[in-house]
Amino acid sequence: MLKNTLAADHGAVTANRVVGMLRTMFNKRGEIFDLPAGFNPAAKVEALPEHPRERVLSPEELEAFHKALDAHPDPMVQAISPPGTSHRGEEKQSAADALEDISLKRGEWSLPGMVTKNGFALEVAAGAGGRRDPRDSAG
Repeated sequence: MLKNTLAADHGAVTANRVVGMLRTMFNKRGEIFDLPAGFNPAAKVEALPEHPRERVLSPEELEAFHKALDAHPDPMVQAISPPGTSHRGEEKQSAADALEDISLKRGEWSLPGMVTKNGFALEVAAGAGGRRDPRDSAG
């Protein structure tokens, strides 16, 4: 079974997340797999027990981790580092400023400082799917 193979190779948490993703995928788009309406082959797969971490990163390890993220050449990897944690000398965008880059109405996130080859702001789906953004006056 896929769950057991994933658990053996990558751990129970990863196995549970993959099963959850499959369950959601079959619930939302089962018809593209020619499944009958309401049928979900992952519905009755039981989750494996998850154990809490035995420790968390020390402040020194966390700082080294953020420095490694900031030094990575890929801006998408750099974006993983939380706002306000840049170690390059400049302050990263604050969480409040980051909210200005997200439109819940359009379901898009405008990636700060990134543009397409045509010069437009690079936007990605934010997963909000048409929810109304209270900051948008038209709406």
